[in-house]
Amino acid sequence: MCGRFTLDAPPDIVQQLFDFAAPPPSWEPERTDRPRYNIAPTQPILVIRGGPEGRAGAWARWGVTAAKQRLAINARSETVFERSAFRTAVRSRRVLVPASGFLEWKVVGRRRRPRHIVPVDGGLLAFAGVVTESRTGDLGCAILTTRANSDVVPIHDRMPVILCPEQQAAWLDPDLESPYALEPLFAPLAEGRLRLVPVSERVNKVQHDDPDCLAPAEPEAEAAAEVAESARHQRRPSRRTPRGADPRQLGFDFGVTLAPARRIGERSEGE
Repeated sequence: MCGRFTLDAPPDIVQQLFDFAAPPPSWEPERTDRPRYNIAPTQPILVIRGGPEGRAGAWARWGVTAAKQRLAINARSETVFERSAFRTAVRSRRVLVPASGFLEWKVVGRRRRPRHIVPVDGGLLAFAGVVTESRTGDLGCAILTTRANSDVVPIHDRMPVILCPEQQAAWLDPDLESPYALEPLFAPLAEGRLRLVPVSERVNKVQHDDPDCLAPAEPEAEAAAEVAESARHQRRPSRRTPRGADPRQLGFDFGVTLAPARRIGERSEGE
């Protein structure tokens, strides 16, 4: 699952790294004309398409309409050639989605603690995406996912399909349509290429999209919170008494006076 990502690099750096023509103005310039620290579904995202005249940028809504009118923001790479919502797009409408990193959450007790997953070399990532086009020409985009590599698996079992520079040209090549040619690109990124950075819980809310979302979490404070959360959820010792046991023998004093045990065949007074 990839439900949030970031793109906070300057536009000229993004263009230089991916070598594409700048897109026309977006329908939401208040979002797209600045760095993005908390990109969420349904918001506009930058996608890069291939073409006979080279690569070109475009704006797409993050999410495509899938079965039963549900919004699909991700497409599982294992089934993308089979699902009706994606099988045409994956053959002819493939795109790159530039990103500075993506977000996942580590669950500790009842708290979800965000991790910004970024490349260790400080560069940019290229997600494999597919787009659909409406009758009015508007684009919708879904990001492909694959099984998590060893960097990500401690907090999630899925991650985006991340394409290395030598794979990006193949992904945008319109002459490649066969699953046999494209499925090798869906392998998880090699281990050791990503690192997990604890960031502020401010990023949990989609309304927040500012540098404070990615402010590093204080390691000491987070560690203390995790210890406290773990201790709070530890199972308390049971006070249940084993059947037939004398509570006084177990160290409990309930103020109960127990009658002496009777031997078989012995009668009490009054019987």
